[in-house]
Amino acid sequence: MENIELYLSHHINDEIFYFPNPGNAGDSLIAAATYQVFDKIGLTYHTPNIKYFDPSGKIVIYGGGGNLTTPHSFSAKVIKKCHKLAKKLIILPQTIRRNDELLKELGNNTEIFCRELISYEYVKSFSNKSNVYLTNDMAFNLDLDEFNKANVNYNPNKQLLKYMAQKILRKKNAQSLNSIIRSFGVRSTFDQAIRKLNCTQLNCYRIDGEKTDIPIPNDNIDLSELFSYGLEDKLTAYMTVKTLFEFIQHFDSVNTNRLHIAISCALLNKNSNFYSNNYYKNKAVYDFSIRGRYDNINWIENS
Repeated sequence: MENIELYLSHHINDEIFYFPNPGNAGDSLIAAATYQVFDKIGLTYHTPNIKYFDPSGKIVIYGGGGNLTTPHSFSAKVIKKCHKLAKKLIILPQTIRRNDELLKELGNNTEIFCRELISYEYVKSFSNKSNVYLTNDMAFNLDLDEFNKANVNYNPNKQLLKYMAQKILRKKNAQSLNSIIRSFGVRSTFDQAIRKLNCTQLNCYRIDGEKTDIPIPNDNIDLSELFSYGLEDKLTAYMTVKTLFEFIQHFDSVNTNRLHIAISCALLNKNSNFYSNNYYKNKAVYDFSIRGRYDNINWIENS
């Protein structure tokens, strides 16, 4: 298994262009851990807007996650744009499937990290020239003590001004306007959800395209969607994750089939019953990174 910090430390003298994998609060956790690792090892990195970015001759890092599972995903489009022109393309730990043709295109300037064995074996079978590695999901690299010490002074008004400036100058990968607007109500959203539950056990089952036939309890709250405030910069990702962690800490245990809610519980030493999503992702990451390491996470086979 590759040590991602050691691997990335070989690029401390390089200029890096980083594209976080877009998504919900779980993806913010991945991004927060990635920003923390970059800062820890002293990487020089930028987060440009992919729409205006020319990858020619550059070192590009694409963030980890679970988006590279269809040929038409955002991640697939970024990789298609970058892999032929970039000096090097590094794809951080992903679950990858249904991208046979894209994998066949990738050359020896591409380095792919998979976060579980099923994806690793799949990528190895189709990627003839690129280098393929196996390592934990980036979220497991979060140093919780250092993260808790971080001063997160997130101001929605400043974020809105920053968004407007970025749009005008077309410089960086601006946080979405919808996420900024929603962030004005982060505390009221938090408090309303806590009052709604008023119990010791949190039900956090996904209600999107990866949901299963698990009956959704009346008090279910899909935290990954509820606290989806963005990840395009470190401050936003940190604010999102701090909100997520603070919410989880209100409960004694968590029932979930959200991968990064379970990983959050693992990091926070919070008891969790962890269920599968609608394909192999949750079980594969559990087997590779959680089983035997985090005894507070209890895998439950769906009936």
